[in-house]
Amino acid sequence: MLREATGNWAEENVLGEGGFAVVYQGVSPTTGQMWAVKRITLMSNDFETEVRAMASLHHANLVRLLGFCHDMDVESGRQEQILVYELVPHRDLSFHLFKAQNPLTLRQRLKLALGAAEGLAYLHGFTNPIIHRDIKPANILIGDNLTAKVADFGLLKKLKFGDEGATKVAGTPGYVDPDYNRTEMVTTKSDVYSFGVVLLELLSGRRVNVADGTHIGRWVRNKPAGSP
Repeated sequence: MLREATGNWAEENVLGEGGFAVVYQGVSPTTGQMWAVKRITLMSNDFETEVRAMASLHHANLVRLLGFCHDMDVESGRQEQILVYELVPHRDLSFHLFKAQNPLTLRQRLKLALGAAEGLAYLHGFTNPIIHRDIKPANILIGDNLTAKVADFGLLKKLKFGDEGATKVAGTPGYVDPDYNRTEMVTTKSDVYSFGVVLLELLSGRRVNVADGTHIGRWVRNKPAGSP
């Protein structure tokens, strides 16, 4: 069904790709519902555990998981790991901040910031908090009525109560919490730091390029007004 839904994984249906997966636009052959079909290219031994964690999440500001596939593709002989999400229609925050011709108004930016914050607070509000580990504008999608939806849970980690999780550092340079990067201990504060960088970009309209290790406070002080 998923092969049919994506036009046999047609290149023209590719919405985006990264180091771990390719995302296709798909349409249900039976209902006509539009999907975002994420085909994993780097297999995970914890795939079903990760899926169960994602399936338990229900919030207006999170992209909704509709289903998954973990099976052998008969035609290709390939072991498939596929996630099917709701299709969020209005691209991601990164596009609207840095590429769109019509910039977001301040009111729109504040609404998106609040929505994304509520989605993140939901993840962190469990007894065993869920850490996203890759909060950035490209992982905040925009739905109808300017609803922010946190997406891409491929790096999420569930912590035990009161725990700080030791883990190999994951995330996007420039958004990763320096303490997490230094100690490899992840907490909800790691996501909060990343979201703080997103807020800075959201309110300034400028890309925070601190991937070279520059302290973000120094970046803010030294950035000339009106510079990109």
